[in-house]
Amino acid sequence: NQQLGFSNVSYAPLFWILAAGLVSRATEPETIISAEPKNNLVLAGLAVLVLFSLTYITRAYLAECHYHQGLLTLSSGNTSTGIQELSAAVGLNRRANFYQSDLAMAYRLSGDLSQAGAVYQESLKYNPYDVTQWFNLAMVQKNNNQPELALADLEKALDLDPYFEQASYSRFTLLQELLEKDLQEKKFQAVLNQ
Repeated sequence: NQQLGFSNVSYAPLFWILAAGLVSRATEPETIISAEPKNNLVLAGLAVLVLFSLTYITRAYLAECHYHQGLLTLSSGNTSTGIQELSAAVGLNRRANFYQSDLAMAYRLSGDLSQAGAVYQESLKYNPYDVTQWFNLAMVQKNNNQPELALADLEKALDLDPYFEQASYSRFTLLQELLEKDLQEKKFQAVLNQ
């Protein structure tokens, strides 16, 4: 609704009435037989345009309802219902990055890191320039024992925003952990070879 310039959804019933009026006007026998058929086409075109807009407004409104219901159920501790509601919001509006971000966070809260990673990846298809999503995906991958993938995604985040301190620090600590792991493996191999 905000994208269309409407701050209040209460306009929707007025649009439905207008659309219904335009459709009935365009289909009345005396209108169809009118001397100016161009008017009939214009009215029918307007009706289709209004109905299409209403479908978009209704989908956006329903997505917002599911989104807020999901946040409410998450805040009350009901993670599974929150995930269902947020999933419904994402299904209605995949381009709303914050829907997907919050859905991924809900999956992280539930401990389903693979699903959280999948949601972040889906979100990045629609907005590959979202530094925060790259960072969050990297943190999920790091926690899911995929440090190489995490490092690559941290690099993408830092390519987009070289001053992103949290990503820079996480990259540093991840590199440090990988080096320590490599050193430990080399020491272990040296002991085995003796």
